[in-house]
Amino acid sequence: MSPVPCQHSCPSLISRARALTFAANAQTGSAMQLWGRTLEFWDVTSQWLVWVAAAAAGLGTISGLLGAIISHETSALIQRTSDEKIAVANAKAAEANLELERLRAQVGPRQLRRDKFIAALHGKYPFPTEIQYVRDDPDSFNLAVSVFFLLTEAKWPVSYPDPVLPPLRPSFEQPLALTAGGQPSGVTIVTSGIDVTSLAKPVPQDDFEASLRALQTAFVTSLGRVAISGSQDMKPECFRIVIAPR
Repeated sequence: MSPVPCQHSCPSLISRARALTFAANAQTGSAMQLWGRTLEFWDVTSQWLVWVAAAAAGLGTISGLLGAIISHETSALIQRTSDEKIAVANAKAAEANLELERLRAQVGPRQLRRDKFIAALHGKYPFPTEIQYVRDDPDSFNLAVSVFFLLTEAKWPVSYPDPVLPPLRPSFEQPLALTAGGQPSGVTIVTSGIDVTSLAKPVPQDDFEASLRALQTAFVTSLGRVAISGSQDMKPECFRIVIAPR
């Protein structure tokens, strides 16, 4: 059978042995020495060394714990700083993308949002509509064709776009769109004898005004803006969409 470790009895036995040795030495008058020092000296020294070793071990444990805490906090700080920098970079990238989209909308080809355009005309009575565009401007022509296809999809009676014809006897040089009753730039809805101020009222006066409001909403929501003007050469209850350069 293996011997049972003496965790508590061994120290007491060693202490008793040391005490008996010291007593015997005192009775005989002789003191045992080691390396020129008495056993009492080495006994005290060994006890101090044990305490020093224990203190060093405790200090090492504390140092290790503090080192782990400092390392964790340093890593967390680096991660937070990195996350903040990434968030700032993402915000700047998103802002740059929005600015790029705004620039594209300002200088790029004009495009209609099909879903918004069709939704604005849903349920409104379709009145005859013609489309005219300023010649020699590809963007105006492309936009006119897009309007034609969307009005056709919405079941509105619309004719294929025609270029704005110059006046037979121009009295002075003016933007070509004015000849068709439109504004010098952008998109204009031209009607006959419409009171533009009535559009500010909450309820339209009749079906024609309701359709005009719907057509206005279709362009505003899908393109951004549209003008409305009246022309004496227009037939009653008809629309003319004049498309000029930006």
